[in-house]
Amino acid sequence: FDPAALAMAANKNPKLKEYMQDAKLMQTVNMLAQLGDTNQGMQQQMLMQMMQQDPRVLEVFMAMQGIDVNSMSPEDMAGMGGEGGDSMPSAAPTRAAPKKAEPPPPEDLRTPEQKEGDVFKGQGNELYKKKQFQEALDMYDKAIQKEPNDLTYYNNKNAVWVEMGKKDPEYLDKVMENCKDLVLRRYEINTANPGGASFEKVAKVFARMASVHERKLEFADAIEMYNKSLCEDNNRVVRTSLRELTKAKEKHEKESYIDPAKAEEHREKGNEYFK
Repeated sequence: FDPAALAMAANKNPKLKEYMQDAKLMQTVNMLAQLGDTNQGMQQQMLMQMMQQDPRVLEVFMAMQGIDVNSMSPEDMAGMGGEGGDSMPSAAPTRAAPKKAEPPPPEDLRTPEQKEGDVFKGQGNELYKKKQFQEALDMYDKAIQKEPNDLTYYNNKNAVWVEMGKKDPEYLDKVMENCKDLVLRRYEINTANPGGASFEKVAKVFARMASVHERKLEFADAIEMYNKSLCEDNNRVVRTSLRELTKAKEKHEKESYIDPAKAEEHREKGNEYFK
């Protein structure tokens, strides 16, 4: 800030000269000027507050920076006090904060075999989306040959078999056999390939078993498998599936009572109870 600039401005602007006679006003302006030497952010904040109390502060403050107040339009002056203070004058140009360097991508720790396995898995996923199920199974088998200790590849095969089970229930039996085998071998797999049988991956195996039980209307077994899945990984999707399954079970049980034979059976059981 340049006191000489203020004096020159006061010679051209009688209003500024009058302002300079106000000791309290000048004390405020000087305090703001000194604050800018150490903390410009605080200076801007204080200036905004002082302007609300006394608009003259802005005019004197600008004059100390060599800005000709008389050359500014009323719109410009109004803009200087707009919300946010983005247009407020600063004591010195501030440098833009340096951009933070983006963190480097995590190191790929996969073995060459695991990378090849993931390539086959990706190809299998694309074939699965196209409902080319047998071709998808072939790709997942190739992935397993490259890395036999990763539940993901086996679970993807289970997903294919579930779809094929819509036409042939025998595929659902294959899913259950495969899932039970994976659960039994989980620790062996995870020892050979840390993370290959992680909690999240084992949870998906249990959830797959639950979906097969649900399809067979084996509600109690399905609920048990969903709960086991949640013990491994408290997954939101699985929680939702469990809630929906519970509702479906209640609906199924209510509809069963509508069947005359079922209703008669339960009526007789009730009569026996109260005899």
